[in-house]
Amino acid sequence: MEFWTKPSTTNASIDGTNERSCTVAILEERSKLVGIAIRVGDYAQGIKQISGAESGVLTSRWTRDSGQWQKDAKGNAEEDDIPMQWLLDNRNLHDVKSEAERWNIVELVI
Repeated sequence: MEFWTKPSTTNASIDGTNERSCTVAILEERSKLVGIAIRVGDYAQGIKQISGAESGVLTSRWTRDSGQWQKDAKGNAEEDDIPMQWLLDNRNLHDVKSEAERWNIVELVI
């Protein structure tokens, strides 16, 4: 079970720059959703289905405290699996991370 709190109503970060309060990125393979990463305020988490010989699910969860993002030790994904640090940067709609996989920003709320 996950617990989310309401993000701050201000969009200014600690250094005063404008920041996204909600960002959603998806990973599709052959028109099938296989991964999603979501940031809401100071919380972010991602999940990705893996298939093949070692099928399963990878997870990543991050929280921000005093302006610093910290990865939760409970997750089992590395940055190459779910690009959470990329998501936590100030992204724009339709930004794409294309290396081995194509993660696409599909939603933003300022």
